[in-house]
Amino acid sequence: MEYIDIYTRDGSLAGKARVNSISPGWIDITGSDITGPDAIQQPVGRVGKPEDIVEMVMFLCSDKAGFTIGENICIDGGMTKLMIYHGEHGWNYSKGE
Repeated sequence: MEYIDIYTRDGSLAGKARVNSISPGWIDITGSDITGPDAIQQPVGRVGKPEDIVEMVMFLCSDKAGFTIGENICIDGGMTKLMIYHGEHGWNYSKGE
């Protein structure tokens, strides 16, 4: 994150490049179907897929993101907001919690 701040404040890349970053959460690259607590604990109800990251990369590389500079974009299905994971600190996810 510190480097994003340096490059965006510096201005040396102004008009040449937009500097942003992506912070991915749990992304399953095996193509398996992850179910049970590992999936349902995610606020979106599933583990991430590579396509979730690719879509944001494609957006950031497009003209549609022309006004997006100096951002760290968290793509984690909402887990950062939840901040507790199944099996940690004695907490286990069960439907209805």
